[in-house]
Amino acid sequence: MDILSSPIQYIKLRRAHKKQKRTALHMLALSGVVRPSQVELR
Repeated sequence: MDILSSPIQYIKLRRAHKKQKRTALHMLALSGVVRPSQVELR
């Protein structure tokens, strides 16, 4: 898949990935694996 041929799809994918990463960090913070201060820095 060529990213340049579909910038809108690319942006959507990036946003979904960011959201997923953020949720994962939040879950880690809740479970006590990562300190909340560490999550905020990233």
